[in-house]
Amino acid sequence: MVQLAEPIAYTEVPEDLRGLAVQRARWHRGLAQTLWKHRAMVGRPRYGLVGMVLMPLFVLFELLGPVVEVLGYAWFVLAIALAFINPTFALLFFVVAFLWGAILTVTSVVADLWTFRPEDRSRGGAKLVVVAILENFGYRQMTLLFRIRGLYDWLRGDQSWGQIERKGHGRRRVAAATEER
Repeated sequence: MVQLAEPIAYTEVPEDLRGLAVQRARWHRGLAQTLWKHRAMVGRPRYGLVGMVLMPLFVLFELLGPVVEVLGYAWFVLAIALAFINPTFALLFFVVAFLWGAILTVTSVVADLWTFRPEDRSRGGAKLVVVAILENFGYRQMTLLFRIRGLYDWLRGDQSWGQIERKGHGRRRVAAATEER
């Protein structure tokens, strides 16, 4: 069996919002299917680190995280509307929460650029950092709803994958990127 230490995988982002919603819901439904199929591994010492740490983390943070985050947003709005929390504190909490999310995302992008793609540091690295910050303001919340839809579909028993129109990456760009490595 051959193993690639640094595998390269490409995915195509749909060109419209409907396609993006279908893709992200499908990815989350696939995560739910995979975790359910391998549920016997969760919390089982015989599976080592994967069973004791990784699988529970995937269930808690990847699978259920979108639900917890959306409920957190709803509770936050409700707490402000019903004056359960001080508006100044609420604003400060909101800013800190978004800054923390942006810091985590930017740190991941910079670590990836520094570790795996030094050639991208000068060309496009700054754009990635800017996008990593901006994605916390609207895009993230939108994709949370898509992911919750995927979980809901899985819970109802929907196993379909649906169709997404694909335009293609452009063979020359993919080949050029592969040859650079």
